[in-house]
Amino acid sequence: MKKHTLLFLLVLVLLMVTLMHAAEAQKSYVLKIKLKNGQVAKGELLYAGGDSLGLFQKNIGGKQFKLFEILAISIRRKGSVGRGAAIGAGTGAVVGALVGVASYEPPHCPPGPWFCVDFGPGIEAAGGAMLGIVVGSLVGGMVGSGSKEIKINSDQKQFDSFMLQYSLVTPDLAIKK
Repeated sequence: MKKHTLLFLLVLVLLMVTLMHAAEAQKSYVLKIKLKNGQVAKGELLYAGGDSLGLFQKNIGGKQFKLFEILAISIRRKGSVGRGAAIGAGTGAVVGALVGVASYEPPHCPPGPWFCVDFGPGIEAAGGAMLGIVVGSLVGGMVGSGSKEIKINSDQKQFDSFMLQYSLVTPDLAIKK
C-alpha cells in the first residue's frame, strides 16, 4: 500500500509542476483603468507603449487610452484565479495526503467473532488529499484574484515604471524616450 501512496504523491507533484510551468508560457493581463473623468474601463491589455495603452473590452472591441486620461491602473494576470486555484489544489492535495498518511493508526480490533478491516494508510491519504484539494482551491483562488493598483496621474515616469514592471516594453526603449 505504501507504493501506491508514494506513486499517488509523485503523480500529484508532477501535475503541480506541470501546471506551474504552463502558467508561465504566455502572459496576458486584465486591466481596470480609472480615468480622470470618473469612468472606469475594464478589459484585456492589447498593447502599452509611448504615452498610451490599448484595451480590448467585451462588446466594444479595442480602445486606446492616452496617458493624460489615466488616473490609476489595476492589473492582474489573465487566468490568475484559475491558476491560483489549480496550484492551491495541487499543494493542498500533497499536504493533505501527507497529513493523512502521518495520522494513520491501525485499528484496534476486539477479540471475538466480529471481523476487523484495515484499509491501510491509503484511505487516510485519499481523504486528506480530497480535503486539501477543496481548501487549497479556495485559498489559491482568493490569492489569485488579487490585483495591484498603480497610481499614474498622467505622469510619464509612473507610466514607464508600470510598463517596465510588467515587461510591456524593454528597458532600452523606455530609456530612449
